[in-house]
Amino acid sequence: MQCIAPLLLLAGSPWLPESPRWLIEKDREEEAIRVLRMFTVGSDGTLDEEAFAANYSHIRAQIKDEQAAAEHSSKWHLVTKPSLRKRLVCGMATQFVCQSTGVLVINNYQVLLYNSLGLYASVPLLLYAVYLSWAAGMNHVSALIIDKVGRVRLMAFGLVGCVASIACETAMIAEFSGTPDRVGNGFGVFFLLLFVTFYGACLDATSYVYCAEIFPTHHRATGMGVSIFTQFCTTLVYTQLAPLAFETIGWRYYLVFILVPAVGAVVFWCYFPEVGARTLAFLD
Repeated sequence: MQCIAPLLLLAGSPWLPESPRWLIEKDREEEAIRVLRMFTVGSDGTLDEEAFAANYSHIRAQIKDEQAAAEHSSKWHLVTKPSLRKRLVCGMATQFVCQSTGVLVINNYQVLLYNSLGLYASVPLLLYAVYLSWAAGMNHVSALIIDKVGRVRLMAFGLVGCVASIACETAMIAEFSGTPDRVGNGFGVFFLLLFVTFYGACLDATSYVYCAEIFPTHHRATGMGVSIFTQFCTTLVYTQLAPLAFETIGWRYYLVFILVPAVGAVVFWCYFPEVGARTLAFLD
């Protein structure tokens, strides 16, 4: 089933227009103009000449500024220049803390969680489908509120919510796992859905937006690459340890996903700069 979406993307890729910005960078002006014109056609089907001219001029001016800046910098400046190093630390820490909520451990071992709560047969798979569908909806909510609430505030609130949800979930597993108590096990399912509510609405998409926005454009690809590398390293450690941890210490493994994000929420709130509706100059 996971092959379907990539195959659809592969099949549709030949019809996707190339980025006007990339085309201008490669001196393919005519193609860039054609694509940009397509993007600035109004609802009535006519070209918005004013919007087209403004967008085209803005892209060219920005590329010129970035090329000038790139001549005096290198990828190593992300480590050697203090302001860029601060951005890099923020990006890596964002991904580390968000993955430390245990979101992928919960996702990958969710059926076993439901089994521990006394749910078997088709019920865990049905609940898993509900969980993922609800998560997708919460990402839409995130898109609606992220500019109103702010990136850092939204992530800090999400971390607190995830910590509270996992703490309650851990209590349900510790108390009712393997018992026939339907109320306790029902609350176990509820707290899993509450967890993904906070994660989807506050952390999932927001973490990527924040990591992209803190880097200047000519360092953004490298900065995002290092941040996402940190995310996958963190995920790899947590998910690979999970089977052994569940076997040896059981529900106590979830304490990691309570303590680390709790500290992360404080760090986010106190030390992470807000980037919404601000220029990058304040980080310098």
